[in-house]
Amino acid sequence: PRARVVRVDVAFTARNRCRDYALVGWFVGGIPSTARKVRVSGSGVSVKSSDRDGEWMTYEVGFPRVLPGGRKRFRMTYEIPNGHPHKWHQVVLGDEYWHLCWTGHPAETGTTKVVFPGRRKPQTYLGTVKTKRHGDSVTVTAVRTREPGSLSLCTDVFDARRQVVSRVESDGGGSVLIRGWASDPGWSTSVERTVSNVLPRLEAIFGTPISTRREIKVQQVAVRTLEGYAGTHYKGGYIRLAADADDSQLVAHEIAHEWANERHFEPVWLQEGIADWAANQAAGRGLCTRPASYPGEGRPRLAKWVYLDERPTRRQEAIVDYQYDAACYIMTRMAWTIGRERMTEVIQALLQGRSPYEGSPRTGRQKREPADWREWLDAVDEFGLVPAGREDLEY
Repeated sequence: PRARVVRVDVAFTARNRCRDYALVGWFVGGIPSTARKVRVSGSGVSVKSSDRDGEWMTYEVGFPRVLPGGRKRFRMTYEIPNGHPHKWHQVVLGDEYWHLCWTGHPAETGTTKVVFPGRRKPQTYLGTVKTKRHGDSVTVTAVRTREPGSLSLCTDVFDARRQVVSRVESDGGGSVLIRGWASDPGWSTSVERTVSNVLPRLEAIFGTPISTRREIKVQQVAVRTLEGYAGTHYKGGYIRLAADADDSQLVAHEIAHEWANERHFEPVWLQEGIADWAANQAAGRGLCTRPASYPGEGRPRLAKWVYLDERPTRRQEAIVDYQYDAACYIMTRMAWTIGRERMTEVIQALLQGRSPYEGSPRTGRQKREPADWREWLDAVDEFGLVPAGREDLEY
């Protein structure tokens, strides 16, 4: 941490499984292009750069020939320097926050682990790990050992003493805790101001106060942490926002997922469409318009929601943007048709577990299955348009 670098130490075993050929070298990929001080150790071993693919490098390791059935062991070391938290860097090492996105090297098997100095508790995403404390350090080890080069994990370590903490209370009794970096106080101030503005509006839009069972937590993280997204919402009321993301619509969108989530609505497009529509209303943005032509192949299928890869292409980003725009447009058209007040009635009814089906045994039950798109449309009909049994079509 003092040197602001990550030191990497890899032990390799190269086995020659050929029957008729000697092994005289080994290609090692998966090394960040920002790596420096790349060295190898072992009897007769040498190294030179071979190829670059975007942010990754491949090095060619040479050694005396290894006959069929033989093996060669060598070690490779290098350093990854610190990057800026507002940019797409794998490593961010600040006084109050550490961020690493890490993977193994291409191989058949191998153990991949990171040792963090100090006693701070690491938080790892995108994979399964084991965490163990050893004296004054914490080791995080990837559970999977097959093909370590295909691992993709991100770990954040926070120093609570150096975080800027603020809290916004809602009129309904809930609260939102905001944690930012001391080195970037402007982010915390901006997000706190946005939460104060949009929270009461969201409660009015959804017709239900934000949860009082737990405190909602908003945490500032490095841009690379979210793998292409500006913000994410997790079960348990945990929201992560990128270091360069304090846009009011984005903040409102992630908070809106406290209502528009998998507990209440089943398809992803329905959750995202409701959250986006509500966020636009709360943040005072314009209505969602019909998206342009679909950038993917064939016809769009919102039921099969596409997520960004670790390193998304521009086309994939365009497809994901189209999904959000389309889902929001559907909700916007519905709200325009039935009116905002009726839209709130529809959402409120489903959040409260009220079924749109007359005489349904689920009516009034608190524990129920999340609403799918069919139940959603029926709720729009019964609670937002013309309830069953009414002859007045102007209701």
